[in-house]
Amino acid sequence: MLDNPAIQGVKFVGFGLVLLLVLSPVPGQAASSEPKGTETMPVGTRTFHDPQTAANLGLKDLQKIGLSPDQAHEAYATALGFSSAAETLKAQLGIGLRTYDVVPSSLQRFHKEDDPVTLLLDLHEIVFPVLVQGEPRSSLTIAELERGKGWRVLKKGRTALIRLIEEYRTSADDNLVVISSLGLQFLGKRSPTDQEELVLVPLFDSTALEVQAGQPVFARELFVQINKQIQIPDQDDGAQKIRPSIAR
Repeated sequence: MLDNPAIQGVKFVGFGLVLLLVLSPVPGQAASSEPKGTETMPVGTRTFHDPQTAANLGLKDLQKIGLSPDQAHEAYATALGFSSAAETLKAQLGIGLRTYDVVPSSLQRFHKEDDPVTLLLDLHEIVFPVLVQGEPRSSLTIAELERGKGWRVLKKGRTALIRLIEEYRTSADDNLVVISSLGLQFLGKRSPTDQEELVLVPLFDSTALEVQAGQPVFARELFVQINKQIQIPDQDDGAQKIRPSIAR
């Protein structure tokens, strides 16, 4: 079990995740995985100067569903996580979470004495919770797909994921950390007992890694554990061989 007395039972309130990124985007990187029960809706291609503007206008588009509560709009609203089309009129944006990924090649080179923050790859995606009276209903994922070319709504919905995020979130500074190639999602925080330590809160149980949803673990210990589950690339084709037991 990946546990440590310094992080058991801790409520991480008010500790930001300041990420010093040293990696560049990897061509051909696997797309972010989605938990089961997640609905992702098609979106438009309008781009905006900053992510907050894109999110604000994305919210207005959601609220338009409630202006015409016919059968099609009711079904659409339900698929996005709302109880009805009319409920979209009450929707508000929560505080966004920037998304970071960890690629398998970086994990393979990781040692316990290394800084786990250096493995985090900025995906240029921000997940904004969509709330109704403070309760999570849906989300908007805003992305800068081409650097300097503007931000746009990439995904709508992701209901299962955003409800877990809001359940375990304790700070406005929390971030979403994924290992997309392995189907793992975490909240990223700084340890209150050691600000130099990155702490990850699993959003799902993983029997393979012996972690439980909502129970914080030190990132360096988790990365070492995951490292043990990654096989050396085949010399023939250089392809990554990931043991499927990692995924929840």
